Amino acid sequence: MKKAVSTSIVKVIFVTSKVALLVLGIASSGYCNESFYKNHARGWHWYERNKENEEVIVTHEQNSKPSAITPTQEVENIKKEAESKLHNAMIKPTEENVIEYIKAQEKIADRSEKFSEVWQKVIYKNPELDRTLKHPVSYNALHISKEEVSKNKRQKIRELSKEYGLMYFFRGDCKYCQGFSSVVKRFANEYKWDLMPVQIGDVPIEGFENAKKDNGVSTQLGIKAVPALIAVHPKSGDMIPLAFGYISESEIEERVDALVVNKDATKKAVELIRSQGR
Repeated sequence: MKKAVSTSIVKVIFVTSKVALLVLGIASSGYCNESFYKNHARGWHWYERNKENEEVIVTHEQNSKPSAITPTQEVENIKKEAESKLHNAMIKPTEENVIEYIKAQEKIADRSEKFSEVWQKVIYKNPELDRTLKHPVSYNALHISKEEVSKNKRQKIRELSKEYGLMYFFRGDCKYCQGFSSVVKRFANEYKWDLMPVQIGDVPIEGFENAKKDNGVSTQLGIKAVPALIAVHPKSGDMIPLAFGYISESEIEERVDALVVNKDATKKAVELIRSQGR
């Protein structure tokens, strides 16, 4: 009897222990699940951060797409397209290829024409941008402009003749010197320029019978070719080479105008000529 009771008590304790263990297991499982659900916000927050990251990545990829091409790139693309079609038509000269090239050329011509039209409108509305005001192209206006330019040149030459004298180097047996001598005379008389003719050699030239004989000054100044016309400042010794060879009077005037504006460069050129003549 006692043995049966003891056995029953043991069974009860065993069952009770199993129940307790089961309850503890459930509780433990519940605790874990409860802990997870209590912290569900953390999990969802992590997921949302990933979503934001994905959005950032997508946005970055969208922003990394190439932007609209610049006008310069567009022009280059049009030119390259036309060149490509031209080369294709040259290598494969079929009617279709030639037509494609002509279309590409027409595209460029249309753009150029539109640009020219707008350019002209801008000039009409903004006359101060019109270059022809200072540099006219019509015959009558051009004639007036040339006259004004010529007048300024002549004034420069006259001013220069007050400070500089002319030295004319020639040889009597030189046909170019014979022809150029009359040009030099007219030029000197026109601008009232003091002229000193210098004869190289023993043969004189008509009209310059009283020319100075070369005493080595031509070598000193580096004169290697005749005829030669030089403007010389009597005090400073500065020289302006006006002509080497047979040129016209108008060409002499052009050279004076150019050389007077660039006196410093002319001075260096003369120094170079002198150094080479030594």
